[in-house]
Amino acid sequence: MSKISTEPDVSPITMDKKVTKTEMQTVFRSLFAGDSTLTELFARDVILTLQDIQELNRKIAEKLVRNNVSVLSFQAFARFEKGKTKEYGDWDSFSSDDWTIPEVLNSLQLNWRFMLEDCTQSKYHLHTLSVFCSSWLNPQQVMQAIFSNDPADIERLDFKACPVSCRIDFTDHVISQELMNLVSEWNKGLSTPQYIFPIMKKFKAHSDLIAKAVNTSIPILTGLACFAYFHHATHNLTAQDPASVGMIRDTVIWLAVSAFSLFLANRLSATVAERIKTLLFHFGRFTVFSLTKGDFARQDELMVNGTRTLYRFLAMSCLAILWNVVGGIVTVVLLGK
Repeated sequence: MSKISTEPDVSPITMDKKVTKTEMQTVFRSLFAGDSTLTELFARDVILTLQDIQELNRKIAEKLVRNNVSVLSFQAFARFEKGKTKEYGDWDSFSSDDWTIPEVLNSLQLNWRFMLEDCTQSKYHLHTLSVFCSSWLNPQQVMQAIFSNDPADIERLDFKACPVSCRIDFTDHVISQELMNLVSEWNKGLSTPQYIFPIMKKFKAHSDLIAKAVNTSIPILTGLACFAYFHHATHNLTAQDPASVGMIRDTVIWLAVSAFSLFLANRLSATVAERIKTLLFHFGRFTVFSLTKGDFARQDELMVNGTRTLYRFLAMSCLAILWNVVGGIVTVVLLGK
């Protein structure tokens, strides 16, 4: 009687064909190789409307059609203030949405995906074009990026710091550069926010220099005025004149008044300089988006705040200028006598 074996068949499997090194490299690239990435940050201040986004979509579609490529999918992620988010799965749902809402749009990410054929390998590769628009950073986003263990959070912070940024994940270098140039030209055509006084834009760009000048000039001119008074009071005295009780008393009073004046000048200059720097930093703030009713209301609010900031800046500047003028006049008059 024959015995039935229950042991599994462990006979070695042999390959009829050896895999070449080139084939192994091809398989490895297909499994593990990632796409290249092209990024560009656009620091130019712009105002973005729904018509601008529609124009960008039209230009991208025309560019891809000319290259015999069609868009596979479109996605948009809208993030509003107070934590509200909205996701759109296609272009029709995004463009036809009711934007007459009271929410203020904080950021908007637009993604176009399309397939491009690789003639050398006879297969298709997925390409992604992402345009990210953001009004401004809030302190919470900055702190999250600083204390994050993921280095990519710092990169994302750089993107959010610019009004418009673009990223393309690609394998074809030619069409990716053409698309980046298209986004760059589109960004140049966007309208820019208008300052109440154009010269304030130059002051804002040199806020550190202005603050340093204020912080330095007030103590220096105060010290010169104190020295000029001492010189005026003692220029007729000689080394042979006896020191009287009145002279000692006047000297002590001068030292006390001078020390108090310099202390006051240092505190005043630091306060005024810091206030001027803060006002210039907040002056001219604007929202990138002009899509929702909330965006238009926020822009009006920022314009009113900008006017108030301008008046406060002028008041702080006049205070610093007046202090320096008085100190300069006192110095010139006393030294001239």
